[in-house]
Amino acid sequence: MKIRIGFLCAMAILLAACKEEYNVKLSSPHTGYLVVEGFANLTPNSKSTIKLSRTTSLDSSYYYKTESGAIVLLNDDANGAYILFETSPGVYTSTTATLDPSRKYRLHIVTRDQKQYNSAWVQGKMSPAIDSVSWKQKSDGVQVYANTHDPQNKTIYYLWDYRETWQYNPILFSQIVYNPATNTLDPRDLVNNDIHTCWISANSTNIIVASTEKLATDVVFEKPITVVSFSTNKLQNKYSILVNQYALTKEAYTYLDLMRKNTEQLGSIFDAQPSELHGNIHQISDSTEAVVGFFYATSVQQQRIFISRSQLRGLVYITTGYENCLEDTVLNNPGKIREVFNVGPGVVVGVTPIYLGPSIISYTYSSNYCADCRARGGSTTKPDFWQ
Repeated sequence: MKIRIGFLCAMAILLAACKEEYNVKLSSPHTGYLVVEGFANLTPNSKSTIKLSRTTSLDSSYYYKTESGAIVLLNDDANGAYILFETSPGVYTSTTATLDPSRKYRLHIVTRDQKQYNSAWVQGKMSPAIDSVSWKQKSDGVQVYANTHDPQNKTIYYLWDYRETWQYNPILFSQIVYNPATNTLDPRDLVNNDIHTCWISANSTNIIVASTEKLATDVVFEKPITVVSFSTNKLQNKYSILVNQYALTKEAYTYLDLMRKNTEQLGSIFDAQPSELHGNIHQISDSTEAVVGFFYATSVQQQRIFISRSQLRGLVYITTGYENCLEDTVLNNPGKIREVFNVGPGVVVGVTPIYLGPSIISYTYSSNYCADCRARGGSTTKPDFWQ
């Protein structure tokens, strides 16, 4: 026992002594490596989207650098060509088309510096339908799952992503609004100027893949998609998630699964060491130049579900971010109102009037963040799909 304790103490001292700053010296082009994200969309009457960006150095002030001004073409093996137009910086989208899933496809890119890149030819692959998107309440939140199968046992390799949308309210309700033209606090138009109910959306950022290669049948049961934590305001009122499912080739699956391991399973000495990624995109005149990304061709299957707060058991809503929301009062006279409210747009917002008999003697007010749902990034426009 003494030997074991001594060994553990020695290891602890050694690990503590090894902590020192390490400057990684990596050689890369001054422009950064080209990053290619996207696929040929085989869903009937759909658009294909490719995102181009550049890697940045660790000490760069840029977190994400788009690649604008490129020429992007989608070719098939029957001499068909589809132009992708730059619809926003670094984002290239085709017109609506129905691509033949029996064909092979290749991506061709010409960057602003006239370098040309080709992907490998990839075989189109159609995704089976999503059987269901289900969820289960856990102690810390709601776990969302995807369920699917291929009766022909041909898909085997799957990819998912999602877009979540939730409805929320600030902790305080604003009944009045400051009118700078008259220097008065007027009743808020709760039909056309309601700032108490907002919706906000976010896309998934993690890589979600699965393989049924080692199973007897091509069935995916309760694949974990995401956990919606109770510590956020996503489940305050109603939450919706749109799950997208794609079919992959074995090569695309291997690349994405390795990228997942490199990005999600690092951080301790017991984790797997990072592996070098080899995509299927290369520069035509210099095959040694590294290009980040893997191009593939697939259809998209979608399914949306809603989760209401009333469906959850014993949920106590945690007002995360509202801990410092305090209310103050202002007397109902022009000088005091101007002093508090006429200090620039979006600084404070009126909440409720306080009456003494028929007259308003003062108002309570708080910060924008506490009474205006838009201050948390949401929009008061109800999504078209909302139920």
